[in-house]
Amino acid sequence: MTPEQFDEMRDLLERTDKADNVGDVKLVVELSKEFNDMIYRFAKMPRLDVIVKKLRQYLVRFRDISLTEDNRRRKALDEHWLLYKYMKKQDKDMLTQITSEHLDFSEKFILMAMEKLEAEQQKADEE
Repeated sequence: MTPEQFDEMRDLLERTDKADNVGDVKLVVELSKEFNDMIYRFAKMPRLDVIVKKLRQYLVRFRDISLTEDNRRRKALDEHWLLYKYMKKQDKDMLTQITSEHLDFSEKFILMAMEKLEAEQQKADEE
């Protein structure tokens, strides 16, 4: 990535933090989408972009679930900062580790949220 691209990414992360600090969850979700899109664009990996676009509808629902809860949203934003840091340092090992942890934690959170929604729906159906 170029220095200008890192500046653009840092600015986006700063705007995301500001939105989170004032409780604007909708804006945080939108800016998080921009962060992910920015990574794909800067990576210059057309195949990755095609795969992501095909999965976008599916991924959007999960991203929205994972960013609506305050603690998870803050953790995700902190992870985005770490991704930025290790991309800038070109530390592939740490970048791989943080990416893996970020996706793993998101998956666990989403599964818990889906189980909760399913239990609530089941309870509502019984009433």
